[in-house]
Amino acid sequence: MGINKKKMFFRPSSGFGVDDFVFEVTVNINDILTLPLYNEGSYVDVFNFDFDPGDGSPIVHVSSETDPNRIHTYTVGGTYQVILKGICNSFSTHSGDTSLRSYLTNIVQWGDVQFKSFALRGCAGLSTLPAINGKFTSLELATYLFRDTSITSLPSDLFANATNLLSLSNAFYNMNITSIPTGFYDDCSSLANNFGTFLGTDITAIPSQLYKYTLVTSVANCFENCFSLVTIPGDIFEDRLILSFKECFQACSSITSIPSGLFDDATTATNFNGTFYTCTGITAIPTDLFRYNILVTDFGNLFIGGNIASISTNNFLYNTEVLTFQGAFSSCNFTSIPSGYFDQNTKVTNFRDTFKNCSITAIPSGLFDVHPDVTTFLNIFSGCSSLTAIPSGLFDNNILVTNMSGLFNNCFSLIAIPSNLFDNNILVTTFASCFEDNIILTTIPVDLFKFNVLVTTFASTFKDCDDLATIPVDLFRYNTVVTTFASTFELCLSLTTIPSGIFTYNVMPTMINFNQTFFLIPAYTGALPTLWTSHSTTTNHVSTFQGCVGASNYASIPNDWKGL
Repeated sequence: MGINKKKMFFRPSSGFGVDDFVFEVTVNINDILTLPLYNEGSYVDVFNFDFDPGDGSPIVHVSSETDPNRIHTYTVGGTYQVILKGICNSFSTHSGDTSLRSYLTNIVQWGDVQFKSFALRGCAGLSTLPAINGKFTSLELATYLFRDTSITSLPSDLFANATNLLSLSNAFYNMNITSIPTGFYDDCSSLANNFGTFLGTDITAIPSQLYKYTLVTSVANCFENCFSLVTIPGDIFEDRLILSFKECFQACSSITSIPSGLFDDATTATNFNGTFYTCTGITAIPTDLFRYNILVTDFGNLFIGGNIASISTNNFLYNTEVLTFQGAFSSCNFTSIPSGYFDQNTKVTNFRDTFKNCSITAIPSGLFDVHPDVTTFLNIFSGCSSLTAIPSGLFDNNILVTNMSGLFNNCFSLIAIPSNLFDNNILVTTFASCFEDNIILTTIPVDLFKFNVLVTTFASTFKDCDDLATIPVDLFRYNTVVTTFASTFELCLSLTTIPSGIFTYNVMPTMINFNQTFFLIPAYTGALPTLWTSHSTTTNHVSTFQGCVGASNYASIPNDWKGL
């Protein structure tokens, strides 16, 4: 039978003093409350307190995080005031037992039980907080402090005198708070970790000089998914030697501008990965935004999915230690790349997805000339549908590259491929989807892959090249270790010439994948390569010639090679 909880409120069997931690729980009959104690591990936790469950049961003493006295069964449902009196260093529904998440409805007073680690993660019934009155003086770790609670505002004195506080990682994650009190961290002189602190909250603004009196070195994910955040104060990081800005403002779609000099004091920063990821309201990059961040190694996903309208030569002029620009401008709106844009970033190894789905119409000659250590160009220009040409020698100096997959995939306006484009890229192992969906490409240069002898996959390399008419006789002659030609020429609807011996030299290993290699080329009228004879040992030939009904030798193709 249910309980009318509103009519059954029980005061504790003992009174409580000013230093006692007092909270209310609402339970049903036979509900079990296990205090969320745990040993944090980086120091020796002390548990030496009396536990009054508030229902008239005897007060018990708790002396360790595993003490059976920390567990209490309520024989009568109702709302109870629970009292902890003494020392309790660690109390966390994130790291300890989670039963309190279902029962906690109110904090009556914080007291001072010398919390070193404390969190009430997931206590959805908790909607308000009392004044702290400077009682968090011992607190060091507040990881997931109030994550997923129903609290809508934070007391301005929450961290008053919290001089030992080290971490607020994910402290207010996914809460419905709309503001951060001014001077919120002013007493947090030891605070170093602000990872994900306000992630997913409804804040609309950030107080000026929020971190001024802290030792914060990481604000990774700190304001991620703060969709209502409108502005960034220009002095928020003033005088702070922050190391990581990883995804700091990710998906803050209401921000419309970046303050000039925002990162000027972060001279030791190394990570800007995803800092403004999908900040769709930002259209411009301030001049010299990263001028003083000379130690940065990671600009990956920096403005991915944003609406950056233009980029300038000075964006990364002083960032000589950068190793990756992976996805940095993917899906941005600018139409041109300045000549020599990456000339000062000579240590880059990763250009994966850098300009994927951008609106660029051209690529500057020599864009990658000073990047001998690059190993991947995966999808770098994929989806650049307005790109019309590839500069000759674009990759001549990138001799360590192994991955050219998706390189010009979905470049619908690309007319031609320069001869010798890959001559110096002798370590490449994959050209998968490299020119897929280049719908107006008509020819392939002879010996395009002559020097790429380590390639193992040409899967979908020319798939959906609608206007491709001919295939060079010895296109794959030197690629003798290829393991897959799956969908290589699938849906190349305009093919008129397919050399009979195109795969003559591709016999090792014997189990090459020819699945859908020439799938759906119904208008082709010539003879198809007799792979069912030359490569009869392969079992990977699903639908290799399916739909090639116009081929002169279609009738002689075994049904399993035709997808029948």
